[in-house]
Amino acid sequence: MPWRGAPSREPEPHQVAAELARLVAPAPVSGEIAVLGLRDEAGRQTAATRLVDEYLREALEKAGATLVTDVEGGPWDEVEAVPAGRWEDLGASLVIGGRLHTGTSWTYLRLIAIDRASGRVVARGTRRLDQRRLGAEVDRRGRQQGRAPARGKLQVDLHLLGLRSEGGWSQPAAIAEGGLLQLGDRVQIRFKTAADCEVYAFLYSSQAEVEEVFAPRFVYAGRMHYGPGEDAWITLNRPDRAYTLYFIAAERLNEDREGLFEAMAELVEQGQAGGLTGMERLDRVLVEVLQREVEGDEEIGVVRGREGIERGETEDFILADGTPFASRPEKLKAAPVLVRAFTFAVP
Repeated sequence: MPWRGAPSREPEPHQVAAELARLVAPAPVSGEIAVLGLRDEAGRQTAATRLVDEYLREALEKAGATLVTDVEGGPWDEVEAVPAGRWEDLGASLVIGGRLHTGTSWTYLRLIAIDRASGRVVARGTRRLDQRRLGAEVDRRGRQQGRAPARGKLQVDLHLLGLRSEGGWSQPAAIAEGGLLQLGDRVQIRFKTAADCEVYAFLYSSQAEVEEVFAPRFVYAGRMHYGPGEDAWITLNRPDRAYTLYFIAAERLNEDREGLFEAMAELVEQGQAGGLTGMERLDRVLVEVLQREVEGDEEIGVVRGREGIERGETEDFILADGTPFASRPEKLKAAPVLVRAFTFAVP
């Protein structure tokens, strides 16, 4: 079984681009079309925007469109799908441009078609793309063009938040390695990555129970991600258990989730891991599974405790119920896979 669950039934990126091309420029296409290209939500061109832009152009050409010379230009600062004032001097009857926006689990392609003469929007559409497939396509295209995916240390700012209800109010609950939490306490993670990567986080109990904290998926850098959600928490509602929260980031995650959990459960059944002891054996099983997919001889390590971990500046959060929460993120670095683990108990 893959980390990422069942194979996606979503269409391939080139199919999504072709579908939107037919929507904004239905066949038969007459006259010239100026394709301004795509930008991300920050107005920048990226490997992903260039790839989808290429698919869009191919689809328009197959439909019989005549495309004017590429209009590259610089970044777009405006928030519109296509910033105003970018098409007046173009010698084409129709102007097409758009954006790639990253959501929680999907990347959204937004296209808009504009009549150059009048500036009137004549068509627009939005479709979602499978983030994992898009990332794989970008990597594949880079390899074909002789550009290996950038390798280096993964950098993550990670918050582990605990919440406790006392007297009808929510209060922060400190989570420490080997510490105790109370029945009914809630936990959540928030994180930012310095580079696009895949992330998975799960809670593993001393009774071999697994609960996903952050479903395995591709994430984009520079934005805050939440597990299991910005307003969602994992409630610790089972007593007499120790829990280990594993946070994993990698360029590509290993797919052997079923094998991993079977090996972990075997250790629990044999009494080699339970309570607050034997965690290093669970760590070792996880590392062995992840190590199989690592190129080269770099070893994967599991980060535990807080000694030697750099902390970032305090960030202030306001939770959904109005509770203020101040947290200093851990600034984690590792290559080629980052694994952070926290073990605590609920008596």
